[in-house]
Order: sequence, then structure tokens, then C-alpha cells
Amino acid sequence: MNLFPTLTPISESALFPADCQPLPGGAAVQSRSLAGVAYNPNQAILQVEFRDGTVYQYFQVPCQTYQGLLQADSKGTYFNRLIRNVFRCARLKVR
Repeated sequence: MNLFPTLTPISESALFPADCQPLPGGAAVQSRSLAGVAYNPNQAILQVEFRDGTVYQYFQVPCQTYQGLLQADSKGTYFNRLIRNVFRCARLKVR
């Protein structure tokens, strides 16, 4: 299941925003704020889709952080405390 349609980067906060490519696959999550997540362990990129349809990629995210997000009782709280404003990111938008 691919939760992430064709996306293009629109933020300059990434190391190389023009190189951002949407991650394949992804998993829906039970959350009031997050719709789905995907992770590339080779590049340590976490992709997060919010309920409003915005999608961000977070860079240099350890696998343990991704696994913690999946296991968290409150994914929104986990994300806000341990991912948002901690890792560099790029916002992607649907084409």
C-alpha cells in the first residue's frame, strides 16, 4: 500500500531538497494527527504524512526512533517530542 502519492519538495530546510524523493510503501498509523509513515533504513529518512495531507521527510533519523514511533501509544505526542524540531526536514507536496 502506498500512502504517498507523487510528491515534490517545497521546503529549503533539507540538506538537498531538490534530491528528495517520496519513499515507496508506507504504513497507515492510528493517530489523530498522523495518517501514515514510511522509513528508509539505508538513508535514515523518515517520511510522515499528516491527516491534513502534508508530507515531510526527516533526515538522519535512527531506526530506533522510527520503531519507537510505531510502538508509541500516542504517535502524535512521540512525534512532537522526539522528531519535530529535532531532525532536519523537507516538506513535500502532491503534484
